[in-house]
Amino acid sequence: MGAIKAEKPRDDFDHVAQRLVSRLHKDVVQESCVVFVGAGSTTERSWRAKDRGFYATIKAQTSHSGTNLSPSFPKLMESFCNELDGGHHNRLIREAISYLEQFSLPGEDNRTATMVSDLLAEIPYFNRFVTTNWDPFIERALDVLVPIFEDRDLAFWDDKKRQVLKIHGCITRPYSVVATQNDYDNCMAQNPLIFNKLRDLMATKPSYSLATACETLIFKKCGVILRVDLGILESSHMLWILMSHQRMLNIGMSVELNHLRPRTYCF
Repeated sequence: MGAIKAEKPRDDFDHVAQRLVSRLHKDVVQESCVVFVGAGSTTERSWRAKDRGFYATIKAQTSHSGTNLSPSFPKLMESFCNELDGGHHNRLIREAISYLEQFSLPGEDNRTATMVSDLLAEIPYFNRFVTTNWDPFIERALDVLVPIFEDRDLAFWDDKKRQVLKIHGCITRPYSVVATQNDYDNCMAQNPLIFNKLRDLMATKPSYSLATACETLIFKKCGVILRVDLGILESSHMLWILMSHQRMLNIGMSVELNHLRPRTYCF
């Protein structure tokens, strides 16, 4: 009979929590953080997305409708474009516009979709934001007039102001939207300076990921490139992943500190 593994004393977890909070507070007040924001914090809140999120809306119109298949988001978008629009994006973009418009009108949907952005805007210490969202809520909440979509936009990056990097484009600039598998495969090559900026932010600042931003393929790819380029992130840099315990388990993330990459914390 195998030995029973002793549970860690509660005091150990409390000590770890205190260290994490202390480190988090220090990074925040020094204004040295970058916040990654995913759609799970706006229009794709988990309670909604299961039955009537954008993924479900698009799946219902493709050959995957009524099946148990769950292709990745970009592969599903590509199926939609190929099956219903001859490989073009126009119909998909119109679907996205129609879907996001409901969150732009006054009401409960709007309050839910803008809640996190409004809260972030009230924290003066946060001034660097990276988002995979197509919606414009984060930049509007932050009063950022010119978010960064493409390489040519970097001419307007201002270190003295709050800045928003939108690595999947925005519905207000339809042709910038990164949606299909082909888009994902090509976007880093099409806008290399944008992703150099992203890698720089990831490598030099403690990072805080809200909702599903850390799950995006591009985010993961940049992380892999960083590990190849740097070997390991500097010891003073951390990735704080803000999501529920269950959500971490759903995407295969361990919540045991000793299983995580060095100085990468989840809570």
